Amino acid sequence: MTSSNTLILGGGFSGLAAGIATDGTVYEALEHPGGLGHEYEMNGYRFSVGGGHWLFSQVALVTAFVKCLCDIKRYKRKSSVYF
Repeated sequence: MTSSNTLILGGGFSGLAAGIATDGTVYEALEHPGGLGHEYEMNGYRFSVGGGHWLFSQVALVTAFVKCLCDIKRYKRKSSVYF
């Protein structure tokens, strides 16, 4: 496949990987890539949009792929659930 016949809708991990593998064009509806792997900060707290996507961060192949897309920051996780 070449970029002339490949169109990828969604800039999550799978869409970005497909774009790299096929040299296709990736379209993302939001202003940032990452899909469910995206995080945001509010009032000093960090939130993950999709929850458990970073569970696979210990897999070397996944970590290498993410590093080719952006810088990786590691944080010590401190979390609580209040009812």
